[in-house]
Amino acid sequence: MEKAPLQIYFSALVFAPSISQIRNRFSHMPMQWMAKLPTIRSHWSSLQQTIECNPDSVLRIASSPDGSVLASTSGHKVRLWDPSSGQCLNTLEGQDLTIAFSPNGKTLASTSRSSSRVWPWDVLTGQCLQVLHGHTRAVNQVAFSSNGDMLASSSYDQTVRLWDPCIGNCLQILMGHTDCVRAVVFSPAPRFANILASVSDDRSIRIWDSTKAKCLQDIKTYDEEIRVLAFSCDGEILASAFGDKSNNVTNFRITEVQLWNPMTGQNLHRLQGPSDKLTAIAFSPNGKILASASWDDSVRLWDPLYGHCLAILWHPVPFYDVAFAPDAKTLAPSTSHDDSVWLWDPLTKQCLQKMEGHSSWVHSVAFSPSNYSEKLLASAALDDRVVLWSTSAEQGRVVAPNKSDDRFQAFTVSRDGGNCYHG
Repeated sequence: MEKAPLQIYFSALVFAPSISQIRNRFSHMPMQWMAKLPTIRSHWSSLQQTIECNPDSVLRIASSPDGSVLASTSGHKVRLWDPSSGQCLNTLEGQDLTIAFSPNGKTLASTSRSSSRVWPWDVLTGQCLQVLHGHTRAVNQVAFSSNGDMLASSSYDQTVRLWDPCIGNCLQILMGHTDCVRAVVFSPAPRFANILASVSDDRSIRIWDSTKAKCLQDIKTYDEEIRVLAFSCDGEILASAFGDKSNNVTNFRITEVQLWNPMTGQNLHRLQGPSDKLTAIAFSPNGKILASASWDDSVRLWDPLYGHCLAILWHPVPFYDVAFAPDAKTLAPSTSHDDSVWLWDPLTKQCLQKMEGHSSWVHSVAFSPSNYSEKLLASAALDDRVVLWSTSAEQGRVVAPNKSDDRFQAFTVSRDGGNCYHG
């Protein structure tokens, strides 16, 4: 278009949607030069950007809080991308297990499946700031506190370590778990910025005061293995998803969700309903709804305060993931068999739009942050692609695909729409 802008009003006009402004404005122009006009859509596609990848598995994908940088991990590398153009900005060598952006987006922390170390990186320059030594076995996950003052890491060595992300000092070592610590998550609420939850293969959830290195609650789950933890936006509720005893992290079976008061350890509600396994859970940004996706072809919307099921959204094929838009007005479940993403209004329970563009299972979805310039939804599928969609009614340009080296497998969006994590 830059070399021949007038083609917009000539050959490009032929492919414009039937009710688009450009077609209506210039439809009087002759198109007899084509023997047969193509079949066209009525509206612009929501497709914004496609990143095509090779079959190497990407373990994680994350978005910076302002949405300006996308990070992916695979093949012992972390790649930083410009989501608007698909251009690779930097390649960070040596890590491919977990990643997390700091709240200000200036630092990215990463780990390796074969190392006990943690690497903080300068996002702008791609330089390693320091290497954090201390764990004696591999690190499973990293997480920044909501104020950015601490970086937490969980490890197979049964501990959680708290670091100063600026100078790299180990501030605290949290001990008490008796098996591998699978995950850590900080409370997103500013008034609970010091509260940290950890989950272990010893079948317990521990709530910590990170500043005092004190265990506030030790929640025993006995025969249940916990695979997912999520705080509500106000930090008042902690949701945990329980799975079976399989050690396969990718294919674990979540059987129910429980809601806890993280400060007292009280079990608030036990959410049961799907006839088949749960695949994902997500709190709405305002904390008023908890969504659970299931292989019984449903997404259930729950009232986390009372534990009531508010609605069931049915679909002919199983759902694999679910995400809320930052304004809580749109819900996006991904489906496993019809290769599409659906947009729903969680209040009216109406289906708003079907997004088609993948050629295989869509297993992960995430919205852009509220402060990003465009309302975007990212989806990852087994067709080795990440697709960026516009969720604005008048948007719809398609950006040329860009190549990368990996397959993206999963991601979720943070409490403020800023960070996307997947695994």
